[in-house]
Formats: sequence, structure tokens, C-alpha cells
Amino acid sequence: MKRAKSFQKFFNDLNDTENIGFAVMNKERIEANKIESIELMGNVNGKDCIIIDDMIDTAGTLCEAAKALKEKGARDIYAFATHGLFSGPAGDRLKNSVIKRVITTD
Repeated sequence: MKRAKSFQKFFNDLNDTENIGFAVMNKERIEANKIESIELMGNVNGKDCIIIDDMIDTAGTLCEAAKALKEKGARDIYAFATHGLFSGPAGDRLKNSVIKRVITTD
């Protein structure tokens, strides 16, 4: 969450505004690669959203998070991650998701 708040501050400073909001998603796992629930805290209705994560492996969590944002009224959804592994079904999941663009670094 600290990194996400830092990212928000960067965008607000870059745009000389304080209009860029902040929302948090909390996921509960049943076991590895199986999500029990995703909870959204914040208002995303009518907003473009950026999901920030450390790693994209099979993209299951990422795609479910994006789907939850869309269901809450988000417009365009982007994903930023440090490590893009893109294992197994990741490519198909991302291709068929509501995510507009994925950006990774290493």
C-alpha cells in the first residue's frame, strides 16, 4: 500500500493536482493461485484505474481484480507490475480480460 500511495502522490505532483484518487483491493486466498474473495475499498465509478502489483504470474488475481473494478463502474483499467512472469494461462487470461494495457519492468 505504501508503494501505491507513493504512485498516487507522483501522479498528483506530475499533474499539479490532488484529484487522483486512491482505492485498495484486498484478496483472500484459499490456496496458491485460488482466490476466495476480492474486496474493493474506495470509489472507482467512472474513473480510469491502475492496478499496481509486484508480480504477474498466471494473471488470475490480476484479471479478477480488473473484473471487480469494472463491475464497480471503472472505465479503462491498466496494470503495472515489477515482474512479468506470464506463466501458463496468463496470455489468454490477459487477452480476454477487461485490462486495456499491461506494463512491466524488471
